Amino acid sequence: MGKNVVHVLAENLSRLCDGPKGMSILEVGRRAQIGKSTIDRIKKGETAVRINNLEDVAQVFGLEAWQLLYPNLSRIHPPTEVDIKQDFSEEEYLLIKLYGDLGQPEKEYILSKAKQLADEKDNGAANNKSTGRTVA
Repeated sequence: MGKNVVHVLAENLSRLCDGPKGMSILEVGRRAQIGKSTIDRIKKGETAVRINNLEDVAQVFGLEAWQLLYPNLSRIHPPTEVDIKQDFSEEEYLLIKLYGDLGQPEKEYILSKAKQLADEKDNGAANNKSTGRTVA
């Protein structure tokens, strides 16, 4: 299971504040118009945050609220919105969506089966190549 969203936010806020172009929690609080103690508790992962406060903190760093909740946020290359349907077929998109709804044991099972099928396909292609046969 992934990290708790409160901890992801805390790590990202720490990374943004403590980085080379970071700013103090006092400055973040001032710009976001949120108390220093609240920013400090968020940074330490001691409290959840209101959505409007999350948006205000994100704006301080030129980000959108959802980007602060993205694990291992990079200040240099923050995550961007991508239209998945543009990059994938309907079947691939459905597979990704269904996979996301599964629990960890089911995800591990699906991945092991996918790897097994890919290996079988690769081994079949290698065997056909060595015998000169082609498979449709």
